[in-house]
Amino acid sequence: MNCIEHIRYNHLVHQRGELLHLFDLGQLKLIGGIAACLPLQDFSLLYPFSFADLHLVDHPQLAGQYSSLQQIEQCRVLDAAIELAKEGEAKAMVAVSYQNGMVCLLGMGKQEQTLIERSKEYLASPLLATMVDRTLEPDLYQTLQQATKALDLEQRETEQCTICTTSCSEEFFIEHVLSFPLHAEFTLSWGPTKDRYGRLLPTYLCEATVNSPR
Repeated sequence: MNCIEHIRYNHLVHQRGELLHLFDLGQLKLIGGIAACLPLQDFSLLYPFSFADLHLVDHPQLAGQYSSLQQIEQCRVLDAAIELAKEGEAKAMVAVSYQNGMVCLLGMGKQEQTLIERSKEYLASPLLATMVDRTLEPDLYQTLQQATKALDLEQRETEQCTICTTSCSEEFFIEHVLSFPLHAEFTLSWGPTKDRYGRLLPTYLCEATVNSPR
């Protein structure tokens, strides 16, 4: 799948509502764990509708729930569940601008390299360039430009901007790990960790309870 096809797939499949209205975290971890253990030749997202018939036979209630979903929902559940089942802690990469005070979510994953790759992919996305208006959203545009430069130069802490990795709730992770981050609403907890300039860094990210920065 090339870059444009990947962006289109994720935007169409993973911007479709809340997964936790379909399954709870335990069920999603079970589905993801089963899918993650399958040999590559035994598994393909080209036929997610067969996943329940082939691999959830020992869990008939779960299989029934999964089979009742539309194909696009099955893809979304399977993709996100596999991410949730991967080894490691759920994490997010965010950009904090100290010029305008904006915080932007860049990417999510469980490994640092995955976070960097997804953040760079998001920042380079033609979809992002289309959706952010430089004139109408100058602070957002500036923060994204600062984040792009910081990641490209591998300078994650500058006077203008800091790129940091923070833990995040599994509930937020499962809902947003593969979705386009631009309009995700979240709440951050800060400190006690500081950057080299002595500024508090975000340490935990979760679903917004009130209007929050992007």
